[in-house]
Amino acid sequence: MCRTHYETVHLKLRRHRCGICGKGFSQNGSMNRHQKSCEAPELLLSESGGYVCRYCSEYYKSKGAARKHVKSCYRRVFENKQL
Repeated sequence: MCRTHYETVHLKLRRHRCGICGKGFSQNGSMNRHQKSCEAPELLLSESGGYVCRYCSEYYKSKGAARKHVKSCYRRVFENKQL
């Protein structure tokens, strides 16, 4: 345990890598949480375990509901920018 602490805190070793973007993590659980957001870049994971729209910060408990919202929100945001 002392060795793990020394390597991750003091040496800043990151043995677990995201297979999508390559970002390193000291713990496998942290990497798994991160990978979920890499798979759906328009969604951000909240600390409470739900999903937040990247464009308007609206919160959703389920990934399906969040993705459905993002499609309509994305259209509203980018159609308005083009006007």
